[in-house]
Amino acid sequence: MSILISIFISGYHGKTTDFAKNSSCHRTTIGHFLNSGKWDDSLLSDTLKCSVIEIIYSEAARTGKPVFCIVDDTIASKTKPSSQALHPIEDAYFHQSHLKGKQDYGHQAVAVMLSCNGIVLNYAFVMYNKSISKIDIVQSIAKELPVPPVMSYFLCDCWYVSEKIINTFAQRGFHTIGALKTNRLLYPSGMKKKLRELAAELSVTHREFDLVTVKKRNYHVYRYEGNLNGIENAVVLLSYPEKAFGNPKALRAFISTNAALSTQEILSWYACRWPIMPIF
Repeated sequence: MSILISIFISGYHGKTTDFAKNSSCHRTTIGHFLNSGKWDDSLLSDTLKCSVIEIIYSEAARTGKPVFCIVDDTIASKTKPSSQALHPIEDAYFHQSHLKGKQDYGHQAVAVMLSCNGIVLNYAFVMYNKSISKIDIVQSIAKELPVPPVMSYFLCDCWYVSEKIINTFAQRGFHTIGALKTNRLLYPSGMKKKLRELAAELSVTHREFDLVTVKKRNYHVYRYEGNLNGIENAVVLLSYPEKAFGNPKALRAFISTNAALSTQEILSWYACRWPIMPIF
């Protein structure tokens, strides 16, 4: 408990002296506990998950608001050790960093949060070590979630919009709302076309776009309903900020497997995934 208290009071700077300030134990005792203490990681993880599910699902049952399962990943960059290092950093690898646009050395982790009616809680934080794909990690998370008491949603960026993940979450009572890559194929009027190509054609005029306000910001949005490869009857939104209409670099695309949602609901609920970003 003293470890948790020290984190919340003063923040953790990576030193056991931070913990000793709020504990009756000497820092060497705390260091020995962290290095050699015996604890059941899976028991702690399962206890946390059960508590989070109880809080979030109870809130969903009470209010009728959807449960959001939010997933993202990050890389904790490390300095690459010398080839002569006797003790290289455990479980550190080179990973493709989409933020940096290149290979980055360090630890990569997949974070999962559950949210309902403004309550956002950490559900799982899974280290990625290349023995199992991130797609499989997220699928296993989906399979362990109880079916929520109301219609709920899996929120993700474009890297997790896959047929496998969408189908697994659907089996657990979750629709998917996520970002899409602009090279994704659509089939307007039965013709195969890349998303960005369709957007460029439509943006010649404003006629096909509606002006939608989300969190006090305006966007020009085109709504497509139809099939994608491996995904049937989905809604795809092509979106430009109001002052960047037609700019290819400003184009963003989103998908919802629930075609009954309005355009504003899809964009507003996608924005509910942003609380996961500060934990990185």
